[in-house]
Amino acid sequence: MNEQRRLDNKVTVIGSGGIGFAAARLLHQHGAQLVLAAQDEAKLGAAAELLGGPVRLVACDLSTSTASTV
Repeated sequence: MNEQRRLDNKVTVIGSGGIGFAAARLLHQHGAQLVLAAQDEAKLGAAAELLGGPVRLVACDLSTSTASTV
């Protein structure tokens, strides 16, 4: 098994800022499909561009347990 791609065919939903982006980058390098979530659509787009691969983006408020999409 290729250790660098051990997350192929796995999907991860993660925040796109700060620690979340660092984790997203590592997960992406290991083959995970990413769903990035954050309130700011511009920051989502910038994060996806930096990752350089297919990434799904979800603009939403994750600050409460009753999060609603924006």
